Amino acid sequence: MVWQAEQSLYGNRYTIQKAIGKGGFGITYLAQDGKGRAWVIKTLKDEVMNHEEYAEYRDKYLRDFQNEALKLAICRHPQYCPD
Repeated sequence: MVWQAEQSLYGNRYTIQKAIGKGGFGITYLAQDGKGRAWVIKTLKDEVMNHEEYAEYRDKYLRDFQNEALKLAICRHPQYCPD
């Protein structure tokens, strides 16, 4: 899913600032919440989800993406984690 700068997500909880990276199956964005804190949000690329060329591997990509998200969800670092 491609997002544009200034696009609001999740009920206006975050606003996309810019894309900061693109990998094999995802796009990473810099976003800001309503309190001005910076966040990183990653989503799967449209071509991975919609292109027939990737259909055979789609389930694997989804599992890999979910596993990465779960690992990041338990990551804690005082410099990067808000209150």
